Amino acid sequence: MIWNAAMPSNPFQNLVGHDEHVMSTDFHPMKAGLLSSCDSNDEIRLWNVSEGDCKLILKVGVSVFFL
Repeated sequence: MIWNAAMPSNPFQNLVGHDEHVMSTDFHPMKAGLLSSCDSNDEIRLWNVSEGDCKLILKVGVSVFFL
């Protein structure tokens, strides 16, 4: 869900689509209506915030190495 900080009791948009916990979000620096989100299953979604729909889904592979 996305909230307006000035009205936290009233959600602005409910973005539904991830099957796992969302770990990060980021708004596009030049296009205010675009948001990306990444879940714990390495799925990235690109959202149109004003319409509330997902425009693109990417599945990425991440490897973490500890030395």
